[in-house]
Amino acid sequence: MVDAVSSLNATNSVDAMFETFRELVEKDRILKDKIAEVTHGMEYWISRIVAILQKTHTFKDGQDADLREVQNILHKEVRQHLLELAALISPVSY
Repeated sequence: MVDAVSSLNATNSVDAMFETFRELVEKDRILKDKIAEVTHGMEYWISRIVAILQKTHTFKDGQDADLREVQNILHKEVRQHLLELAALISPVSY
């Protein structure tokens, strides 16, 4: 009877450890998905910036407007994505 109880306790603690590990893995997966989502958004805006800057090398007229658009994208969109990443990842987590 004592062996059955200690075996049950061992099984319960192994189950608890496994469940804790499973929860950690799931949290990491969710974090990875959120990071990927934010970085995809940043990639979109960086592509837009590159396209605008390539255009400024070709055309002289309207460069100021193009550069202002790049500046606006950097200050509004890219900055927002960087803030989202900072909120997702603590400085000591990676």
